Amino acid sequence: MLEHLAAGLAGSAFVQALQEQVWAVALIQALHIVAIGLLLFPAAHATLALAGGRGEGAFPVGQALRWTWLAVALLVVTGVLTVLSDPERTLLNSLFQAKMVLLVVALAASWWIERRLEAAEHGSAPPRLVAALWLVLWLAIILCGRLIAYFGAPPAA
Repeated sequence: MLEHLAAGLAGSAFVQALQEQVWAVALIQALHIVAIGLLLFPAAHATLALAGGRGEGAFPVGQALRWTWLAVALLVVTGVLTVLSDPERTLLNSLFQAKMVLLVVALAASWWIERRLEAAEHGSAPPRLVAALWLVLWLAIILCGRLIAYFGAPPAA
């Protein structure tokens, strides 16, 4: 099924036009990397604050999580465009597939942590271990994304 989707996307006029614009692919990838930075800072800040570190201060965890959602939105847009720049190599890559599974888990964890923070006024903050695992999830997603270029690609036909 993924093979048909990848082949269909690869043959589309939009994807072919995107692939011809080397500067566009480079710009999209650069924006994706900037979005990773936008994600990591608030995720690390929130994790430190939730773990009892000195993260709260002038930048509350709730505000940090809003930046995380903004970064995720930018990552989704640039990620889709990155996939479209080479759908056959990306969609069929086992590391890309693992990254997508981890992404779903990380987004669910983000939502859960945000709900727990809203309830924290009543003494129900997320456990420290959950906060640390949340950051590890995001780091694993980034690692999978970087390794896609080097490993996990299907054999050349």
